Amino acid sequence: MRWLVAGLGNPGLRYRLSRHNLGFWAIDHIAAKRGIPLSKKSHHAFWGEGMVDLFSIVLSKPQTFMNQSGLSIKSLMSSLGCDPSHLIVIYDDMDLPIAETRIRDKGGSGGHKGLESVIDHLGTGDFFRIRIGIGRPDPFTSHTDYVLGECPACEKEALLYVINKADQIVETIIQEGRQTAMNLFRKKLREK
Repeated sequence: MRWLVAGLGNPGLRYRLSRHNLGFWAIDHIAAKRGIPLSKKSHHAFWGEGMVDLFSIVLSKPQTFMNQSGLSIKSLMSSLGCDPSHLIVIYDDMDLPIAETRIRDKGGSGGHKGLESVIDHLGTGDFFRIRIGIGRPDPFTSHTDYVLGECPACEKEALLYVINKADQIVETIIQEGRQTAMNLFRKKLREK
């Protein structure tokens, strides 16, 4: 069975460096590391196919804008015959401190509109997710302006460290499961 690894974000140059596009950053990193071109354009996404050892994977960057991410992911999963148990969604999370990472295999949206769309379209929250913390804005900045804003250099360095681990996190989930990945990478990322 193929695995689908989808990073959430917003299309277009305007949002390319925003906090809300961390899922796209992660997919770009994994694609570059694995030599998987994201050259296919269908199912409202840029996507490509490759391998993680003996496991077939599809990497995807939905192009529907964040709040409709589920439309793209559902369409691609249906075409591939992919089950939610073989879906990994990577996204930014304001409920976690900068660059802190959590790995889960089920749950709700936590108020994240992109994840909410995925759950609504799939009819289940039983899929893997990699949450990358972006922290919360100060009281004078709206949540929208914060997530759509570009990270300052001090935050970007910490976030890029986590993004550079994305391929290893995905590989561990696929090969060994959530618990091993969670134990291994929470410890490693905290030791940074």
